[in-house]
Amino acid sequence: DTLVAIRRDVAPGALLPVRYEDLVADPVQGLARVCGFLGVAADPGYLSACGSIIRRTPDQSRDLVDWTQPWIDLVHERMSAFDFLRGYRYEH
Repeated sequence: DTLVAIRRDVAPGALLPVRYEDLVADPVQGLARVCGFLGVAADPGYLSACGSIIRRTPDQSRDLVDWTQPWIDLVHERMSAFDFLRGYRYEH
């Protein structure tokens, strides 16, 4: 809800959406995109060094809870209201 409110209140193009999966798939390109958005010059060595320390797998904090199917269904239902959550799903 907070991100929806922020997106509503800022000028178009003022936010850069970054999906974690895209960033880890190609860290150098992802970081170059962020730097470009911020107007920061980034040489290839910098991008390579920064890209080399990006974790390739996310923490799975959701595994700390025993999710029941009704909870999973509720989260999926709530997620459907947010375009930036499209493509995410719970997998056992």
